[in-house]
Amino acid sequence: MNTVALLLALLTAFFWAASQVIGKLAMKYMTPLTFNTLRFAFALFAALPPVLMMFGIRPYSPWLLFLAFLTAALGWFLGNQLYYAAMKIAPAHLVIPAGNSYPFWAMILAAVFLGESVGIGYPLSALLILTGGTLLLGAGLRGSGWRRGIAMSLLVASIWGVKAVLNKYSVGAGMIPSDLLIYTLLFAFLLFSFSLVARGGPKRGEINRRSVALVLASGVLGFPLGELLYLTAIGMESVSAVTPLISTTILFGFLLSMLLAREKPTWRAAAGTLLIFAGVVVAAIS
Repeated sequence: MNTVALLLALLTAFFWAASQVIGKLAMKYMTPLTFNTLRFAFALFAALPPVLMMFGIRPYSPWLLFLAFLTAALGWFLGNQLYYAAMKIAPAHLVIPAGNSYPFWAMILAAVFLGESVGIGYPLSALLILTGGTLLLGAGLRGSGWRRGIAMSLLVASIWGVKAVLNKYSVGAGMIPSDLLIYTLLFAFLLFSFSLVARGGPKRGEINRRSVALVLASGVLGFPLGELLYLTAIGMESVSAVTPLISTTILFGFLLSMLLAREKPTWRAAAGTLLIFAGVVVAAIS
């Protein structure tokens, strides 16, 4: 594997994990819709100046622009709304492993739609992920709603799998990674903004100094940094080659949830996280 792509994938995983855990902290102050609207606004306006100065932005065919919109609508708008709704009701150390099992779905869909190879280890991979998800659902926590949060994040994993394949196809069809980043951020920002306005704007008390700082940190780590590095990595290597390294988001997120969010996982949660991580890696290397 290309050494640069390897390093980019690992940095992507760390930035994405940190972004998600910081997002969990922001859920104490605001709804997912307000959070995502501000997050994508910060991400877009942080990414736009350097991209314009270093790369510029090119026009594309209606088909590629439609794919960018579809990526934003499914992956960013729907996926992130469900994901942070799950974060609102369940601990980050349970949501992050379930949601970030999406590389398994990305590799299956890449094989179906992009013709990439699928290894013989997929049945074992599916078994490991299923067992890991079952352990997360039986994590032994008190209170209500957290199991629903895990189920929601597992659904998000399949949505993000579709997004990964759309990204790979768009880059392969000629869209520059930096351009794809800007177009998808713009479309996602518009979708979130229209939705927030339709709801009547932010709720009272959602906007304060701490909540805005958390949203800013999450947005910048997740998109101008993490997403651009990811798009560059998959432009250099196949989805299946990058996936094992990207999947370390699961491990980084689990550790950061303890360090930043002060969560205390049970042994079932730790075992489930390791099994999901192993399942994604087995699928990638088989």
